[in-house]
Amino acid sequence: MSKLPKALKTSRFWMRSGANNNNPYKVFLDTKTENYYLDEDTFKKRGTAFENEYIRKLTEELIQQLKHKMDKERKMIIRDQLEKERKKLEEDIEDMEENENKKK
Repeated sequence: MSKLPKALKTSRFWMRSGANNNNPYKVFLDTKTENYYLDEDTFKKRGTAFENEYIRKLTEELIQQLKHKMDKERKMIIRDQLEKERKKLEEDIEDMEENENKKK
């Protein structure tokens, strides 16, 4: 009679302990949140639910990047306009000073 290894006899232990029930794809960032990261290969293997989540995540990142880019461009435009206005005002002040000097 062949002897079976003890690991096979105690396979119920692994089922009860939940060692096989853990999701290996979840990486918790904090104990209070359930944020996790799944790589692209995992999404492809897991089906449309994960693909939809992946698409949602990508679009959210792209939207954030576009918002950031728009804010930068808006700030640059405002800065340029203010710089032009400042130069114009400085020129006007110089012209007024020249006119006052001519009158005297």
